[in-house]
Amino acid sequence: MNNLNLSPEDFENAWKLYEAEKINPLTRENMFKGGIYSILSSRENYQKQMIVFNRLMDHGLDNPESILRDDKRLRNIVRKSGFYNQKIEAIYRLSHAWSKSNLPEEILKDSENGRKKGFELRERIDGEVYGMGYKCASLFLRMCDYLDLAIIDRHVLEGIEELASDFELPKDYKIRGISDKKYLEIEEIIAKLAKENNVETAIMSMFFYYRDSQFKNGFQRELNLGCEFNIISRKRVKPMEGSNNKFKPDRAVQKILFDK
Repeated sequence: MNNLNLSPEDFENAWKLYEAEKINPLTRENMFKGGIYSILSSRENYQKQMIVFNRLMDHGLDNPESILRDDKRLRNIVRKSGFYNQKIEAIYRLSHAWSKSNLPEEILKDSENGRKKGFELRERIDGEVYGMGYKCASLFLRMCDYLDLAIIDRHVLEGIEELASDFELPKDYKIRGISDKKYLEIEEIIAKLAKENNVETAIMSMFFYYRDSQFKNGFQRELNLGCEFNIISRKRVKPMEGSNNKFKPDRAVQKILFDK
């Protein structure tokens, strides 16, 4: 395995992303929003994901009842996303099943007992929730503060391939994704790296995501982050002189994190 040059700043940025997407407070209502957020992340760049997510929230499509009443508006908004037919179907099915599911209560119960069932919950989500495979389920659970799961997207895959000389990605992974078996193999590599660097598995995977994705390239460069956001306190620090901060990166995540 090749050397991975990491700095404290790399992991600080990964932690910032973790804090930005963390569901807080962890409630049944906020978990539903996190489910939508996770579904929209599938095969999508960060900026477009945020645009679509924000529009759903702005139109009050942030709960199962509203979505089931206004599926036409759901379709019109999500149509702006890639692979929109699958995502519309996934969000609609999630809305239909949410009120009957005890999954939120299982997560809340486990969160009060040390979050020991992350892998078990992921298997359940993968098997029961349409449109949420290992990657989306891992993202959703990480938003619920499960840090022993890796969120593996193409940025993470390409980072691991660059790092491990004996690791080769399937040629069609960008189209077909990867199998559950391959996902677990890669997760083991990430967990080993995490242990070597004394961080959680989720944070290790987020390092690769932050380094190469549009979250960094768009969130920092194009969106010109001239200010810092403390998502937990909602405190906004005054922008640096000359910045052109048109996008409000805290706007999207606050809709997930906080009950109004």
